[in-house]
Amino acid sequence: MMRLSSAYFKILNITIVRTTNAKTLLSESDNTNDSIYNYYEQFDKEISDRLSVCVEHHIAVIKFAETVESIFTYVFLLQFIVSAVGICLAGFTFTSAPVGSFEFVFAISLPVTLIIQITFYCTFGNEVTLQVCYLLDLTNNDFFDD
Repeated sequence: MMRLSSAYFKILNITIVRTTNAKTLLSESDNTNDSIYNYYEQFDKEISDRLSVCVEHHIAVIKFAETVESIFTYVFLLQFIVSAVGICLAGFTFTSAPVGSFEFVFAISLPVTLIIQITFYCTFGNEVTLQVCYLLDLTNNDFFDD
């Protein structure tokens, strides 16, 4: 679900870039600054309509992300706490188990598995955060660039 939220934000980023970037919409031969400004004047209504669709899409993505967050917040928190406790218990077993025994191998493999599991949650959450940051940068910095 977090990956899906990230993909929705990425699609929104691409849509905004394509909507507001006049150079990609103008033909190669008509590349002067005057034509870019004329383009914006001429197609102001179309650009406004496209941006309205982007805003509606953004609101839908935010609602989806809030729904996912409300459903899975406690599940992820519980899983994170259980994994952290498992790492601690396996670390204790690791210190008290004889080297080379089954308990020793188990005490090494379990924390590695739990750390990888926690890393997946953190990675996907970070990806959503990065896509939102890209969206903010796009709307703050690149929105009016030629």
